Formats: sequence, C-alpha cells, structure tokens
Amino acid sequence: MGRHFKMIWANAPILDEAGKVVGDIPVHLSSQCLQCKRLRTGLVCEAFPAGIPEAIRTGNWDHSEPFDGDGGVRFKSTGGDQR
Repeated sequence: MGRHFKMIWANAPILDEAGKVVGDIPVHLSSQCLQCKRLRTGLVCEAFPAGIPEAIRTGNWDHSEPFDGDGGVRFKSTGGDQR
C-alpha cells in the first residue's frame, strides 16, 4: 500500500504468557509496528504470532489495511505518532 513508515531500532517488549513485560530485545521495525498495542516479543504480534511479515515489518504496508494471514487483527495505536 502506498504508505511508508520509518524504520527504527528500538527495544521491543518481551512478554511472559500472562502478558507481563519481563524484559526487552533490540529490533529493527517500522514506526507503525512500534506504535501498535498488538506488538509482542521482538518480531511477533497478535496478528502474526509466527512473525511479522517483511512488508509490514519494514514499513512498506500500512497494517490498518487487511494483509493476508492477519485474521482480521490489524494495527491498533498506542496513542503515539506512528510516522
């Protein structure tokens, strides 16, 4: 989709099975992923428990739009600026 997001090195949360933050891991993700409430451990989120697809992870796909395999689970803002 025509929208591109910045790529950012950041520390993504590591969550235990109960959803409690137990640490973090450095990742290179799009600003949209880093501003999404559904982001989980590193390169994993609620929509993609086996790993965020490259098109979304690199910011070349706006995941407020449907993406194959997301099961209808899409970007949900943490309230910060996603660009």
